[in-house]
Amino acid sequence: VSGIDSITTPVRALTITQISATRSTIEMLMGAYFFDAVVSDKIYFIARGGASVVTIPYEDLGAGTDTHVEEPFVLRQRTDIELPAWIAITYSDVSNDYQEDTQMSDRLITDVNNTVLATQIPLAFTHAEAKGIANTILLDMQVQLVNAPIALTGNYARLQPTDVVTVTDKSGHNHRLRFIKMSDSYPKLEFDALADDASVLTHT
Repeated sequence: VSGIDSITTPVRALTITQISATRSTIEMLMGAYFFDAVVSDKIYFIARGGASVVTIPYEDLGAGTDTHVEEPFVLRQRTDIELPAWIAITYSDVSNDYQEDTQMSDRLITDVNNTVLATQIPLAFTHAEAKGIANTILLDMQVQLVNAPIALTGNYARLQPTDVVTVTDKSGHNHRLRFIKMSDSYPKLEFDALADDASVLTHT
C-alpha cells in the first residue's frame, strides 16, 4: 500500500450496511480517492496521477502486425454525448453531524444532454472535498473518452496495468496514457490504454 502514501484526504468514516465482498468496498474507495490496484506477486495499490514510467518510441509499437499496412498507434475517441451533463455525489457531511449532503458538478453544456449521474458514497467528507471529487470524476470521464490499443514486444514485460506511459506518435508528438488491462502472449504484449491527465486529480 506504499503506492497510495501520497493520498492525504483522510477516511473519516466508512459505513458498511450489509455483508458484501471486500472487493466492492475497496472499489468504492478507489472511486472516491482515485487509486488503482494491480496483482503481480501480490496486490499493489497505486495512486493515480503518478509520473510516466517509460517513453515508448513509435518504432516499438505494433508488435506482431505489419506496420507497413496497419497503423500501429491509433487513438480512438468516443463522443462526449455519452457523458452525463451532471454528476451528483451524496455523502456524509462532517460539518453537519454526518448528515447526508449532495455536491454537484456540471459540464456547462446545452440542454442536448440533461442526464444526471447520481452516486451515493458511504464516506464522510467536507463540502470542498466532496465538490472536488464530483469535479474530478466529471473531468476524468472527459479525458478517458480517448483510448488506444498498444502492442509491444517482450522487452516491455516490466510494464503492467496502472502504469502511466508516454507514447510517441508518428509525428513525434507525445501522449500520456495509462494502462488498464494487459493480455500476455509473450513475446507479444497487448495493453488497453486510456488517456491520462494528472491535473484533473487536483481537487478544486
